[in-house]
Parts: sequence; structure tokens; C-alpha cells
Amino acid sequence: MFELAAPRLARRDPPVRPVPVPMGTREQLRALAARRLDVGHTWQPELTGELTSLCTARERLVVVVAAGDPLAAEDAVDPVALSGRPLALVPRATNPWVHDHYVRELTARGTRVTVARQHAVRLDRLLPLVLARTAIGLTTERAAAGVAGTGAVSRPLAGPPLLVEHRLVWRADTSDTAVLALVDVVRELVDGGALGLSAPPPP
Repeated sequence: MFELAAPRLARRDPPVRPVPVPMGTREQLRALAARRLDVGHTWQPELTGELTSLCTARERLVVVVAAGDPLAAEDAVDPVALSGRPLALVPRATNPWVHDHYVRELTARGTRVTVARQHAVRLDRLLPLVLARTAIGLTTERAAAGVAGTGAVSRPLAGPPLLVEHRLVWRADTSDTAVLALVDVVRELVDGGALGLSAPPPP
């Protein structure tokens, strides 16, 4: 997103130059609340009333299993088939909303959810768990594109897609012209289809 927004921001008068700082979701929300961060960009957060947000990406959740796992033979995995098998999810400590969203939505689809003792945020942490048959991975389509040639495969969930959103987050009371310029530019990119926001919104 920022690689598309940056050139447009540089052409503003005065120009705006965002400085990315790596932070987890909860850290970003705390920093925004304390006014130590101007704008956050994170997987769908649970917002307080002082924050507002804009959806910049919407991705489907997929299942990642070892190539020899019986589920690998399915074109799409029935969520019920995940029942009782350890699932490697986004740690609740990293993003409570996303973790609980996965558990809640899988349960609604008939899964008896068992959360694996090992967690994984990135694919490089997820793959060893999957290949060792310690857990089944749950991650986004974009992240799962990296499994090719690793001995693991990704499969969509059968039925309605389980979606998670990436959001630009900022303080609702901000009057910072640089922040408002960034929000305007990102909204233009979203509305113009430049960010490929193609998955339908949750019902």
C-alpha cells in the first residue's frame, strides 16, 4: 500500500513523507492512544471510540497442511474436518480480535476448535509446525502463496469464505494535515481499485 501511496504523497504541497516503524497490532493501538504514533496499518483491530479506520485489504483464510495429509487431497477443506486437530492461529496476545474472530467463525461452521500450543504469526514459523504434523496452519491467501515447493500445500475452506481485513487506523480527532493527506490518498487508491480490494465484505 505505502509503495503506491508514497509517490502521490510526495507530489502534495507541501509534500508528505511517511516514516514506517515496525510495530505489532496491540503496540500500534497503544501508541495511537498515547499520541506517539500518527497512523497505524494493521490486521483488523478492535477499535476504541477514539480511533477510526479504513479497510485497505481483505483476504480469505486458507488451510496449510503437509502434502501427505489427507486434507491435501481435498479441493476445499470442510471446516468440520478440522475438528480436534491442533490449529496454529495468530496468537491472541498479538491480535485478540483476529484470534477470536478465527475461533468464532470456525466454531460457527461446525469446527470443534483445538488451538495448538505453538503459535505462528509468519509463514516461516508456521511451516515447521505443518511439516512436522504438529499443527494445521491457518493463514491468509497471500501469505500461503509462499508454500509452493516446501512440501506443504494450501487449500481454501469450503463454504462461505472466512475473511480478515487490513486497516489503516488513525485518531478520529486528528487535525494533522499530513495524516489527513495520507488518509485521503489511501482512500483514493481504495476507491480506484488500485489496492485490489476484491474480496466481498463480511455480511
